[in-house]
Amino acid sequence: MKLLLIRDQPQTIETKGVLTTETKVQFKTLELPWLNNKNKVSCIPTGLYPWRKVAATKNIPYEHIAIDNVPGRSGVCIHSANYAAGKKVQLKGCITVGEQYTDIDGDKIDDITSSRPTCDKLMLMLPDSGTIEIK
Repeated sequence: MKLLLIRDQPQTIETKGVLTTETKVQFKTLELPWLNNKNKVSCIPTGLYPWRKVAATKNIPYEHIAIDNVPGRSGVCIHSANYAAGKKVQLKGCITVGEQYTDIDGDKIDDITSSRPTCDKLMLMLPDSGTIEIK
């Protein structure tokens, strides 16, 4: 299955977007800002990448998606998280999905809501592998 992630223009604080499946189901996304693909502080470059489902691990204790072949990067995933900026950052170059953008923690920076149930919903819809195009 091919996934398509269309980002809003990456910002200096965080990057918002919309992930669409082949069946046209859409999910809001949140990522780190674009900082020249620097490991653990930047979103990944635009491009076409293979993805695969991964069983729970020590670092991510639930099924999630690994994005492979990202130039100069490893360990890039789609997993649940609420914060891409501020003092509670939960992303280190990965992508999170959710329902809405809102300031959950009162720091005047948008976060993403309902990430875990949204991630679970996405996982139920997907086969074991595919590609993701990021624009």
